Amino acid sequence: MSDGDGTGATRSKGIDRTVLAVAAVVALALVARFAFLGVRPFHWSEGRVGYWTLRYLETGVYSYRPAAGGPVVYLSTRWAIALLGSSDAAARSAVALAGGLLPAAALLFRGPLRDDETVALSALLAGSPLLVYYSRFLRGDVLAAAFGLVVVGGSFATEPPAHGGRSTWRRRRSRSPSGPRDSPPRTSRCGSSPARSC
Repeated sequence: MSDGDGTGATRSKGIDRTVLAVAAVVALALVARFAFLGVRPFHWSEGRVGYWTLRYLETGVYSYRPAAGGPVVYLSTRWAIALLGSSDAAARSAVALAGGLLPAAALLFRGPLRDDETVALSALLAGSPLLVYYSRFLRGDVLAAAFGLVVVGGSFATEPPAHGGRSTWRRRRSRSPSGPRDSPPRTSRCGSSPARSC
């Protein structure tokens, strides 16, 4: 059942099926990230971050290390360890949470993407082997990727609607290749004729 707004969104009694599908993908992504999270021992890189986080938790003093990045990983890991106790799974849980919620960022791209493409993007973000692996690893890589994707998606989501109230991305996708263009043909410096050498 289409809601008739021209976007192709399917809603049934006020429930958006695309949002429900993405929520199901996010739930599966969270299960994939948190299942057996503490079974694998720390990698040496995780050990460094874990050691510095425990020092930060004990002393309350953070010192910036350019090779290790900024304080986001330490702060989030400190809160997770303070809440869940000191363990490998607790240390990795903040990054796993961010990686598990990453497929929800696909909803920010609903302007340029159709509903089925939005769900496919969320499934790609949930099931990508690299994203799954690094979401279960105590480093800031997934956090940086997630924040970057949210910023890019936010620029799509906050694009002001053009003329007819619809996003310009939707208008461009709905036109046929042989249809009229959004911009007039370029003119040359020699006058109003189409661009060509003078």
